[in-house]
Amino acid sequence: MSKSKGTSSKDRNSPTSPSSTSSSATAYSEETLQLAHKIENSFKQLATILEEAVELDHYLRTHKIVKNSKNFKYVDEMLTRCLLKLDQVETHGVQEVRQYRRDVVVKVNGIAAVLDRIRDTT
Repeated sequence: MSKSKGTSSKDRNSPTSPSSTSSSATAYSEETLQLAHKIENSFKQLATILEEAVELDHYLRTHKIVKNSKNFKYVDEMLTRCLLKLDQVETHGVQEVRQYRRDVVVKVNGIAAVLDRIRDTT
């Protein structure tokens, strides 16, 4: 009995065979795409939170805000919500996402500092 010159199932599944290489490349490619999608979502979340913060900053500057007024409590509550949302944003170990998140936190904290000055002076 002679062996056929075709490829055995063992050969087709070996680490160096083209089908297993393309299979692992596809899996790697899918993982990369999933991570890219997650990172994109993180950037979108951060952009939305930043937009909310900018709107609160504008609101704070265009309305008469007095300590313990309805407007004061509204801005205070919304800033707190922004910070809570920021805590939920995953960075996925990506420095750019981390930096953007840090920048948005600084912006929100800056607005909160304005609100604190109102609280302290009125």
